[in-house]
Amino acid sequence: MSTKRIHLTPFETTHIQYLHKWLNDERAIRMIGRTPLTYEEVVQEVENKRMNKDLILGIESDEKELVGWVFLKDIDYAHGRASIGILLSSESRGHGYGRMAMEQMIDLGFKQLRLNKIV
Repeated sequence: MSTKRIHLTPFETTHIQYLHKWLNDERAIRMIGRTPLTYEEVVQEVENKRMNKDLILGIESDEKELVGWVFLKDIDYAHGRASIGILLSSESRGHGYGRMAMEQMIDLGFKQLRLNKIV
């Protein structure tokens, strides 16, 4: 059994450089189904999420290494629902980080934000 753990942390502006790399990873582009983004486009995407009041968190390993990001978007408090998204660095895939991050984010959405549906 793995003893690896992750921690969700506020997504900082300094993290955008990592997100830019992850979004432009060849495998990520195929999974997400989009074209490569410039650094400025990634900055704008993060700013749009912040303006929309999306909850954006970084995913850190026990070693305090940023391994991905996870977010709740289109949060509708009146109807108790939101959408979830995640992206991990290519080196961090296959280690269980995504599952742990999704479980923690869903738990946060249900327990702290009092949502009842996350898709």
